[in-house]
Amino acid sequence: MLLNAAQSTDSSLSTAAAVSHYQLTGDPATALHTFARVLTARGRTPWYLSSLPPLGKAAAPLLPLIEPLLDTGSEWTRMAAAEAHHWITGAPDRAVPVLAELVGPTPVGLRALKALAATGRAPEELRPTLRALAFSPTRLLSDSPFSGPDHPDEELRAAARTLLTAG
Repeated sequence: MLLNAAQSTDSSLSTAAAVSHYQLTGDPATALHTFARVLTARGRTPWYLSSLPPLGKAAAPLLPLIEPLLDTGSEWTRMAAAEAHHWITGAPDRAVPVLAELVGPTPVGLRALKALAATGRAPEELRPTLRALAFSPTRLLSDSPFSGPDHPDEELRAAARTLLTAG
């Protein structure tokens, strides 16, 4: 059933099925084929990249499709590509500059800040921005129905403080 679902034209269904198949079998072939198809499809979207963490290093053959997205496309696409690149390679070198450029008081900036915190690295030139975000007395982000239990401002401040203390 998972193999059939991985062939679906519904990208959300096919990627979820392909990842589940990999998790059950340990065979990355279906997942790699499915993600390659989705990433090369017209109108590709970064949202499917967030499904890659369970594949880890097994997703390395997808890097030639992900790396061009680090420099082109929307901010969301670049952020998702940087995050995926870090998950796959375990090396922050390519992801950190992209994520640092996107950090700010916006929804994509918050996501980039969290991804940057996951790398444990912050470029020195980002420190003033991190201090401003961490200690801002005013609201920086609006409420969102997609927010977790904390207000997005608190998430932004917490991630900025984490990076400031990471050194």
